Amino acid sequence: MTDKKTARIAGLWYLANILLCVFAIMYVDEKLSVAGDAAATIESFRANGVLFGFGLIAYIAGFVCFVLMVGALCRLFKSVDSRLTRLMMAFTLAGAAIALICKLAQTAATAIPAIEPQSNTAGTLLAFYTNGGMANEIFYGLWLLPLGLLILKSDLIPKVIGILLLVTCICHLIDFGTFFFAPGVSATVQPVLYAGEIGEFVFVLWLLVKGVKTRKQGGEPGG
Repeated sequence: MTDKKTARIAGLWYLANILLCVFAIMYVDEKLSVAGDAAATIESFRANGVLFGFGLIAYIAGFVCFVLMVGALCRLFKSVDSRLTRLMMAFTLAGAAIALICKLAQTAATAIPAIEPQSNTAGTLLAFYTNGGMANEIFYGLWLLPLGLLILKSDLIPKVIGILLLVTCICHLIDFGTFFFAPGVSATVQPVLYAGEIGEFVFVLWLLVKGVKTRKQGGEPGG
C-alpha cells in the first residue's frame, strides 16, 4: 500500500471519528441532557431510548475509528521513529479505554431499571461520565505530542501542521487543567482553546486532500 493511500485511509478514519463523536456528544448528549439535573437527564435518556441507543453506537464506533486511524498513522510514520509511534498508540488506547469506561457508567445509569433517577448512584454515574470525559482531555492532547514530533522529524507532511498539532495538544491539557483546578476561568478560556484545536481539522483536510509526499527509494520523501 502506498503512503498516499495509507494517509488518505487515516484521514477517512479520522473524519468518521469526528462525525460520529459529534453526533454522539454534541447532538445526542446535548439534546437529551438537562443541565444541573441528573434525575431529569436520566429520565430524558430513558424516554428517548432509540436516540440514546444510536448515540451509544456512534460513540463506540467513533472510538473504534479513532484507534484504526492511529494504527494507519503508525504504519505511515513507523520508519521515522518507531518509539514515537508506539507512544502515540499507547496514549490513544488509554484515551479510548477511559472514554468507553465513562460511557459505560452513563449507559448503566440509563439502562439499569433498578437505578432510580433520583438516587445518589445515578448522579454519581453521570458525574463520572462528565468528569471522566474532561479528565480524558489529557490523553486527547497527549497522543498529538508524538504525532506532532513525528511530522516535524519527517518530510511527509508540512512541518507547520506538526506545530499546529503541538499547539492543539497544549490546548487540550489547558482545558483539563482549568476545568479541574481553575473552574472559574474555564468557561472564559474555552473559546480560545477551541480555536487552538484547529490543528486537528487542518491535519484531517491535508490527509484527505493532499495525503503525504511520495518517498524516494531509500525512504526519503520526494516531491
